[in-house]
Amino acid sequence: RLRHNPLARALRPDKLTFAALEATLRLFRDPASAVERVPTLRLLHRSADDIAASAEQLAGVLRDCLPDCTVEVQPDSSETGGGSLPTTPLPTYVVSLGAADVAAEAIATSLRSGDTPAICRISEGRIVVDLRTVDDADVEPLAAALVEAIREHRP
Repeated sequence: RLRHNPLARALRPDKLTFAALEATLRLFRDPASAVERVPTLRLLHRSADDIAASAEQLAGVLRDCLPDCTVEVQPDSSETGGGSLPTTPLPTYVVSLGAADVAAEAIATSLRSGDTPAICRISEGRIVVDLRTVDDADVEPLAAALVEAIREHRP
């Protein structure tokens, strides 16, 4: 019955799908190469020291651009989500940002819908950004997005 359903043709993988799957599986034959070449794996394997350096870089830019805000770098843990590691915490560093005159919810909404979308969480009325999945090249655009989100809501 499934083979004769009209959706079967639309959902059937084509040659390009199989080629992409084959190339991906070839990467995973060598775990070291996979960690180097697959962005998600590379970010999941970042050392805490590397993440701390990125967090300090972001915090420095924010302190320079937003001197009236409180910016702190703190150790924390990342969650990998569902799948095979749903309860395995990974050590990370976060940047915690507080602006007395702007609600954290407003900043978070602006970050999600901005030109450089960013996901953060709110803890105790402060924006918390986990640097585990932020490449070094993305620290400056993330800082600019945070600064813009705060300035956008200032009275």
